[in-house]
Formats: sequence, C-alpha cells, structure tokens
Amino acid sequence: MVNRQSILPVALRFGFFCGTAHAVLIVAILSSGSSLYHPATIFAFVITFIFILRCVRSIRENEGEGFISFKHAMVSGAFMCFFAFLLLGLVEYILGATLFPNMLEMSKNEMLRNIEAAEIIMSESQIERYYDNIEKLTLAGLTMNDAASKFFWGLLLSLILALSLRRKRPIQP
Repeated sequence: MVNRQSILPVALRFGFFCGTAHAVLIVAILSSGSSLYHPATIFAFVITFIFILRCVRSIRENEGEGFISFKHAMVSGAFMCFFAFLLLGLVEYILGATLFPNMLEMSKNEMLRNIEAAEIIMSESQIERYYDNIEKLTLAGLTMNDAASKFFWGLLLSLILALSLRRKRPIQP
C-alpha cells in the first residue's frame, strides 16, 4: 500500500538523479558557449518526463503492489520535481558564480535578441518594461526563474503521467 512515508524517499532519490542529469545538460550547454535559453534545453523536458515516469512506476510496482492512485502518483511526481529543480537552481547559481561568470550576460543578450525579434508585435511601453526588467536581472533571479519554470512544466508532466499511470485496486467482494 502506498503512503506518504514511502513516497518521499523514492521521490528524493529520483529527484536527485533528475537534478543531476539537468545539471550535466546545463554544463554541456554552457561549455559550448550558449546561454540557458539555448534550444537544446528542450531535452530538459525529456529528462523530466523520463524521471517522473520512472519514479511513479517505481512507487507503483514496489510500494503499491502494481496499483497507485492518482493522488499518490501526482504527489510523487510533484515531490520529485521539487527536489530536482531545487538542486538544479543551486547548481546553476554555483556554476554562474564560479565556472561560468558570463552566464548572466549571455542570457541577457539572448533575451535582448528575442525582444528585438518580437518588437513588431509589442507596444513601445512593453518593450521598455522588458528592457528595464532585463537590466535589473541578477544571477539569483535568472536561476530562480529557470528552476521555477522547469518546476511548473514538471508539475504539468506529473499531472499527465499521474492520469495515465494510475491503477486502482480491484474491488474484492
């Protein structure tokens, strides 16, 4: 039977592995001279999907004897994402402060290029606001925004996988 005490250790373990895989991806992207907004970061969603899938299946098969409710599947995926992206945020901040001190500038330049491409559809006041926000952006803000956005996408993936992986126990007469 699945309970909260059995979910946390498994979610922590898979969260650690997922966060580590994301950190390796970030190091590879930054080592190539790209920013955090490189198109290769789409692999982050694939990594998250795989680890949520493995986490929920592991809990279902090992703790739930082949059965898991939607609630437990969703909670396990959410906890796994929380642990993974907490670790990722810390690793990104440490990398930006030590090994890749130009990470913030590269990301700001990428954001400026994206705004310049979108100037056609944006009003002048919106563009000014975006420029001001980019100038105020710090390394902590950048890493927090990146980890938070990946966390929310992970919650969406958790919802989808919890709906597809749930299995109720058959009612026994």
